[in-house]
Amino acid sequence: MAKRRTNWTAPETRHRAGLLSKYAATVGQAHEGAVTHAGNAQWPEPRTRGTDK
Repeated sequence: MAKRRTNWTAPETRHRAGLLSKYAATVGQAHEGAVTHAGNAQWPEPRTRGTDK
């Protein structure tokens, strides 16, 4: 699995225009709240345990 994971690349998106492209550009990841806003989603790096101060 590790070897397959290192060689994997994300497939090219099929939705370059229309509603699904707008959705993909403006909705964040589900595990980060799926927040919607104008513009591409820019997310900060997730916190890791033990680094909170």
